[in-house]
Amino acid sequence: MNIKNGLISGQVLQRNAKNLGTVRIAGEGMGEGPVEARILKGVQPLKGWNWRPVGKAAGGHFQAVLDRIPVGGPYTVEFRLAGQGRSFDKMAVREIYVGDVWFMAGQSNMQGIGNMNRAPKPHPLVRCFYMRDEWGLARDPLHQLNEAVDPVHNAGQRLSAALAERERRTSVKGVGLGIFFGTEMVRRTGVPQGLVSCGHGGTSMAQWSPELKDLGGKSLYGALLRRFNKLGQPVRGILWYQGESDANAEAVRVYTEKMKQLVAATRTDFKQPNLPWITVQIGRVISEGWSPVCWNAIQDQQRKLVDHIKNLEVVPSIDLELDDMIHIGSNGLRILGERMARMADRLALGNLKEAGSLRLGSIRTCLRKSPADPRVQWFEVRFKNVVGGLRSQGLPRGFAVLDSTGKPMGMVYKIQVEEDRVILEASQSPTLAFGFSYGYGLDPDCTITDGRGMGLPVLGPIPAGGQTGSGFLVQWKITGPLADREVANAAFPEDGLAWRAPYSAATTLVMPQDVAAPQPGLFYLRTAVEVAAAGTYKLSMGADSPYRIWVNSRAVAANLKATNPCQPDEYPHAVEFRAGRNEIMVAFDGRMGRGWGMNMRFFSMVKGENLSLETIVEAAP
Repeated sequence: MNIKNGLISGQVLQRNAKNLGTVRIAGEGMGEGPVEARILKGVQPLKGWNWRPVGKAAGGHFQAVLDRIPVGGPYTVEFRLAGQGRSFDKMAVREIYVGDVWFMAGQSNMQGIGNMNRAPKPHPLVRCFYMRDEWGLARDPLHQLNEAVDPVHNAGQRLSAALAERERRTSVKGVGLGIFFGTEMVRRTGVPQGLVSCGHGGTSMAQWSPELKDLGGKSLYGALLRRFNKLGQPVRGILWYQGESDANAEAVRVYTEKMKQLVAATRTDFKQPNLPWITVQIGRVISEGWSPVCWNAIQDQQRKLVDHIKNLEVVPSIDLELDDMIHIGSNGLRILGERMARMADRLALGNLKEAGSLRLGSIRTCLRKSPADPRVQWFEVRFKNVVGGLRSQGLPRGFAVLDSTGKPMGMVYKIQVEEDRVILEASQSPTLAFGFSYGYGLDPDCTITDGRGMGLPVLGPIPAGGQTGSGFLVQWKITGPLADREVANAAFPEDGLAWRAPYSAATTLVMPQDVAAPQPGLFYLRTAVEVAAAGTYKLSMGADSPYRIWVNSRAVAANLKATNPCQPDEYPHAVEFRAGRNEIMVAFDGRMGRGWGMNMRFFSMVKGENLSLETIVEAAP
């Protein structure tokens, strides 16, 4: 008598909404006639399960259905032909549980590379379906590639059971998040937890492609699907940690789309259209060879997956300690497993008392009164799903304000956390910033969590004012002062004037004159920009004196009431640019030294649309 499909010794069966399990079984070698089964807890049959009819045997094969198995375990399931009590007609499958089953997939941080000297203590109700296709007590390492049935994990060079077990006992690395997650879920639910190991270090989204499933165990997705089919059970959800291998210029462009395809494929192939996914936003890396821009881009896409894929949650890992240059350490994995369990409890089990992960709410720039400094300049960043208020061990750290090239500006001198918001006090006007970030770069120092220990996700770079624009224009030529002219009736200047460099051309203040030795009259300033595509753009002007503007010799804007101080982006104007080079001319009133100067940059006119750094580029005047 032999079960070919449906039930494996040590297995955790997925419970339904009524806390009952069902399993369909196919086997061979039982003779002919009705098949009966009983389920024992210890030596006593469960109520209603003392040799109950479950199927039939014929032609050397048998089929059976066990339903309404109560949650819990371990159980022993015995089968026999009806009316046959002899021992050689019986078959027993031991250590069967009913609870929740989770697939664990992704790359090395899911596989588990934490130090084994801090391995978690196994829990009797946390079980693992190891890569050798056997169930057992979950004990790290849960992922052992060299014992895997599927050749994708070991290139077909599978170790014997004895050698694999020897390597497991002597391994110094191998702690993952699975046991921490499972133990927390037992605490929350009181039911057994089954973990199915499918992770593989160093793997990319291309290698996880569902399009490769026809390769079966020779592909990652094919191996995952084979194991699902072997178990013959629905699952409670999928735990996913991957992304490091896609932090490159080519893969980063399609990461979100690849994730959408992967999630959709599992929901189709598992026949569970709302299958929950609990995913991790990648953390830190302390080594050369990685692109900070691509790394942050993957993190930001992962943060926003909840906006693209229903029934998916993302938890952060940026604040967790490492056990080497890139892998979350055993202590950090405990926190991560508990964070994932919180989201699993909410998303997969419907516990709405558990809030979702922290998400960006709003950003605004402010000027507020302060007794010490009447013009303190600050950013306010609010978050959703904050439980117990935001907090930090030690000084709050992790935020950066970015310039037009995406680099930190070094203008934030204080970070405060207050309930659901973070306030960044700045040494310069927040309007000068192009964006901000939490967790900028490869190895940031991030310290902020809420009261339940959920960390802030890596953010951005995010446009500080809702959109990104060009750089401030600084390559100007100046003429004047022309004492016989006024800005109110200034015309486009004639040829033959002498042009020189401005008195000062700081990033946010181009000064046409020495205000310590002013002279009466009007100044003209000229420059040029290269524009990638013709269209209407927002000319964003700051000035402390009246001005007029021409683009390609055509009058486009004027402000005869501008006055001190010069605030960047204070005066917006819509202007038309042609593709290619565009000449800009400004008439500026020096006001006998009271008009210090101006600044200029450009933004998209379309709400929510951002200019790339190549859209408008300053050219020589």
